[in-house]
Amino acid sequence: MRTFLLTVLVVLVALLLGVAGLVFTESGQGWAIRRALAYVDLGETKVEFQQVKVGLGGLRLRGLRVVHEGAVLDLPELDLAAEKLTELRAGKVTITGLVAHGWTLDLRGLEREELRQWLMVKRESPAGLRSSLPRPFSLLPTAYAQTANADAEPALRSVFEGVLSQIELPVDLSLDGVDLEGRVLFPKSLYEELPEAELALGLKGGGFGEGREGRFALRAQIQFGDEPGSVAPPSGGAYYATLAADLTATMESARHFSSLALELSGEGGGGPISGPLRLGVTASARRAAGGEDYEVSLSFSEKRWAQVQGHYSAAKAGDAGGLVSRWELALSEADLPRGLFEDGPLGAVPLPAAFELQGQGSFDLDAVFATLTAAGRLQASLEGLAALVPSVPAALDALSVDAEFGGTVSALGAADGATQEHVESLRLKVAVPGDAEPLLLVEAAQPFALNRATAAAQGDDGDAPAALRFVANDPQAALARVEIPGLPLALLEPFTDGVQFGASVLRGRFEASLPSESRVRVKTLAPLRVENLALTLESGPALENLSLETELELEHDFQTSRASLHVGGLTLRDALTQLLSVQLEASAEGLNAAQPSVSATGTVRADVGGLHTQPIFHGKLPLETGNLGLDFTAAVADEAQSLSALIELGELHARGIALPSLEAQLNAQRDEAGTITFALPLTVRSATRQQRVSDLKLEGTARVRPSTTGGLASGASGTAPADSAGGEIAAKIHGEKLYLDDFQFLIALASNSDSDETPTTPFMDNWSGEVGVDLDSVSYLGQLELRQVGATLKIGDGKLRFEGLKIGARSSTAGFLRGLQDNLSEALGGGLLDSLRGGGSSSSENPAAPNAGGDGATQEEAAAPALPKNPLDAISEGLRRLRGRSR
Repeated sequence: MRTFLLTVLVVLVALLLGVAGLVFTESGQGWAIRRALAYVDLGETKVEFQQVKVGLGGLRLRGLRVVHEGAVLDLPELDLAAEKLTELRAGKVTITGLVAHGWTLDLRGLEREELRQWLMVKRESPAGLRSSLPRPFSLLPTAYAQTANADAEPALRSVFEGVLSQIELPVDLSLDGVDLEGRVLFPKSLYEELPEAELALGLKGGGFGEGREGRFALRAQIQFGDEPGSVAPPSGGAYYATLAADLTATMESARHFSSLALELSGEGGGGPISGPLRLGVTASARRAAGGEDYEVSLSFSEKRWAQVQGHYSAAKAGDAGGLVSRWELALSEADLPRGLFEDGPLGAVPLPAAFELQGQGSFDLDAVFATLTAAGRLQASLEGLAALVPSVPAALDALSVDAEFGGTVSALGAADGATQEHVESLRLKVAVPGDAEPLLLVEAAQPFALNRATAAAQGDDGDAPAALRFVANDPQAALARVEIPGLPLALLEPFTDGVQFGASVLRGRFEASLPSESRVRVKTLAPLRVENLALTLESGPALENLSLETELELEHDFQTSRASLHVGGLTLRDALTQLLSVQLEASAEGLNAAQPSVSATGTVRADVGGLHTQPIFHGKLPLETGNLGLDFTAAVADEAQSLSALIELGELHARGIALPSLEAQLNAQRDEAGTITFALPLTVRSATRQQRVSDLKLEGTARVRPSTTGGLASGASGTAPADSAGGEIAAKIHGEKLYLDDFQFLIALASNSDSDETPTTPFMDNWSGEVGVDLDSVSYLGQLELRQVGATLKIGDGKLRFEGLKIGARSSTAGFLRGLQDNLSEALGGGLLDSLRGGGSSSSENPAAPNAGGDGATQEEAAAPALPKNPLDAISEGLRRLRGRSR
């Protein structure tokens, strides 16, 4: 019995030793891992390996291949040497070697959009961040401060406690012997039309541990080409970029760092870029007395562009702590990567011949990053401006800019969006180097604050925009001043889309003040002047040799969304006379609404004859002398508009002839349905006989159809825009006295211009409706007078037709009325349309018109020339013929 039990015991021990030997051999461990993977649902991911061995001293892996959704990872070998892996549960990791060479991550099998999603950084919402920040184990543990608002729920804000103090490793780490080399393959068209790319990566280093200084060196190079090429910089024309990153860290304990330093250097080239481009960035953080010191710098081709130095002081009794920093900036044309501009992708960006930019300043942040205090100065000089903007005068080929600023921004990142900006100082100076007087000077006259309050803080509903409130130390004093001793308007041409100002120079002084917390007022302290005013449009010169002077006052209320504008004494003069004067008062309400309400009142006085000498009016105003007066009031609210205007034209002379004066009072209203109701009393006074006055009144309604696309369609009335503006009209013309002679002169003004452009379509195309005519007396040349004249003017099909003509004179006969009606219809509906299109009259187009030589017509009348282009000449010609027939 004892022998049997002993035999069974020996067999059991042998079996246990066999199982243990199987588990601790490579083949046994590989079999166990493959069996475990077979029971795990990995989806579309496939995992294969040739050999694996896990021991107390490390891990050895051979022939690993992982395939997931088209991405393939090949890892030929991986060796991990570690000590005391059994202490991992105690939070200790000691790695003496980590080697992996020849690995490849091939992403060319992925779809482009899918790969972009892989590479995108997914941002969490603020709510998600707040819920995820407090973790029991974190690489960056952070303290939190609770900020309270009387009108809002309390919010948690992170408190900055330094960089090094927040970095905490989850385990006690000791790391040596890291040696990793591999590459990543990217597909074509990852971004726009980029070719295939190969990214070579290498990481070596070690020495990380308590009380030691560790170093890591990362080397990366990406090369673009049709085929993946060598890791070495290419000799051909393919684009490439390299990156070298050296990290140095000193650990004061097994989980905390006392200093970190990162040095980045990059190089790029290839393609049309001549020569390599080198960029460098350095950043460091180290513990110092009472806090931490930081430094960041940016350089190009070993020339430092910018540097920031900061110190974090930990919170103490009576001191909340925070970050205090200084910055410097230095840049010139010699420091720019000209390869990018001359031959590279920025070739379309022009570069000045020479420029220099320097600056220095400071900024401070509190511990919760809620208050920022900044101050500094920027100085810049520029040469070769005329090469960038050809129209800039040679005297402005060089400019200098000097800016100083200082202020504080509070409540950054507040949940309700309410921030406060306090401006301590602000000054901007633009000048020509060497000149005693600047071109432009802007400066704050006193410190002031800008407070933004949300709609919720104001008790409003909805998502209304934040209201802006200004608070000055002295509300009675000026807030800011702007002086323009002499600013060439040519400097604005890059922003005016083809408009050129020539040698125009702007001079003036402005002042801004705060009548209340929500109101800002800007006004001129001295008249704003533009000397040598010249304006050139794409079509050619418009204005030349003029001077402009005006006074302005603009006020805006941010709380009520109201604004007002006053333009006083705006005058436009040439070398001899005043051509134009304008007075304007305008206001607007509901500026934050989709359709604000606007109203304006103003007066305009113009020397029409003088304006005719300007290029923009050449051939459009055939007047030698004349005065224009306009007094108007206009209002726009939602869909409704109104206009009231008094128009006066007098002392008109054209080609040595004195023309009648005109006075018109227009009143028009447009309702929300788009219907326009108008009334236009018109008075025309003879220039030679003051007692000869024509009084007319046009009143009615109209509905305008706006133009849609502007396409052309051919029709019987000529080539006309089928979708041009048109509409319907219902109106009436009535008056006591009408002298056709005076109206003939006025219409000659409009039709006998020097313009070579001939209208191809009459104005009535796309219009329909009728206009009733009721005149007590119509007189022509003092020889013909018609009384009680009534008719209906029909508009339609591109024609005007007189119908139902009635005359109250006893001597009238039915034949006379019919002939007059037919001739007027022919003049307005047939011959006039042909004359407007450039052709002659044709009686065949109007069957009602009398034939030449018939119905008592004389041979002279039959041989009469075609109707002239002046429509009243056409009417008077018909009246002349009828007068001969009546005799």
